[in-house]
Amino acid sequence: TYTVRGEDAGLPLHFAVTGRSTGRVDAFVVATTRVAKAGTTTTLTVEPTTFRQRQRARATITVTSLGPEPSGTISVLDGRKKLKTLRLRQETTTLRLPRLKKGKHLLKAVYSGNSRLSGSRGVARIKVRR
Repeated sequence: TYTVRGEDAGLPLHFAVTGRSTGRVDAFVVATTRVAKAGTTTTLTVEPTTFRQRQRARATITVTSLGPEPSGTISVLDGRKKLKTLRLRQETTTLRLPRLKKGKHLLKAVYSGNSRLSGSRGVARIKVRR
């Protein structure tokens, strides 16, 4: 008996099944399946959430998983405009945002996932004053 664990996410699982019945020939089957990808959660926080145009805020992005440690890339977007792409080297990463135009902005951190983890996204709303 084997119980699939989080670290098995996205990996092949090989198993054998033997069937026995009195008066019958034993049946033996070997099969392989792939364990589903583990889910992830991405959070994006920006400090401060309201700032002046000449300032640059700091964004903190955290990607967590119940499976293996997340790896891959994160894209940071302002609406549809890509601001930066980062390689995820650990669970949490920070960056200084570029100077943004005056107004309200919806920022997104999009984790692309990998062969063992599904992607996810986090959002933050900020306001840039003059």
